Amino acid sequence: MVYYKKRTPESYRGKTPEAEARRLANLKQNQARTLEEMKKEAEKFQSQKKKLKDLNIIQFAENPIILGLSFKKRQPQKVILKALYGLPLNKKELEIFNTLTKGKGKYTPGKEKTEAILALGARSGKSFIASICALYEAT
Repeated sequence: MVYYKKRTPESYRGKTPEAEARRLANLKQNQARTLEEMKKEAEKFQSQKKKLKDLNIIQFAENPIILGLSFKKRQPQKVILKALYGLPLNKKELEIFNTLTKGKGKYTPGKEKTEAILALGARSGKSFIASICALYEAT
């Protein structure tokens, strides 16, 4: 059984003068903002971003406000996501798709897949793909 030590107000203080100064600076910074300022910031943020429903999965993943991912070094993962969601593939991406499926996969642009079975090796990005899909579908 694990016992936790109850924290006291003194235990929140910085152990060094520098840490205490940082803590106080953060408190002052957050106390200076009023609720109205925070609401204005939130409205500005809402007006700047596209509505999530209007984004496809690649735009959702690459959008710096939302996930901010890059597919420059992950082209196969991008192709898998595009194929799953029926997004158009260019010539290079179609070659990658055919390599991944060994020419047996059927790609139909505009038709979203309902399920996928991915037999991929270690460190191939299975969790990466699944996490993007889960976040996209949750919005």
